[in-house]
Amino acid sequence: MAAISNHRIKTVTVKELDSQHLKISSTRIRKLIGQGKITEANQLLGHPYETTGKLIRAKIDGLSIVNPSSRLQQLPKTGGYLCDVTISKQKQRLTVQVHQPETSQSSAVIYLNRTAFQHLPRINSLPVSIKWLSE
Repeated sequence: MAAISNHRIKTVTVKELDSQHLKISSTRIRKLIGQGKITEANQLLGHPYETTGKLIRAKIDGLSIVNPSSRLQQLPKTGGYLCDVTISKQKQRLTVQVHQPETSQSSAVIYLNRTAFQHLPRINSLPVSIKWLSE
């Protein structure tokens, strides 16, 4: 790069990071999250993995649905996960449920108990931030 730019751009080579003798990479982290290994993924990231979405007023079995902002966001396998959830500037630590569909044509669904939050605005599609802490 330096030669191509007539040495106007400086390049620096850094050592490859590894954990347990395995390269730390986005592919590895996505795979860990997909397997539900949130704690291990967070250790490699150095912070809690975070996803965003919209809280929908519809309920299933008493739980509200969170529609992920993007289908490209990696979600863990079906199960319950301890998370810090922020809605309308309110933060609560609670268990979030994920349901992964059996077919790849459907999207994963996130469920949470919105009763942990006080006085949420009565509008559809409230922004939600989910920091995944552990499985």
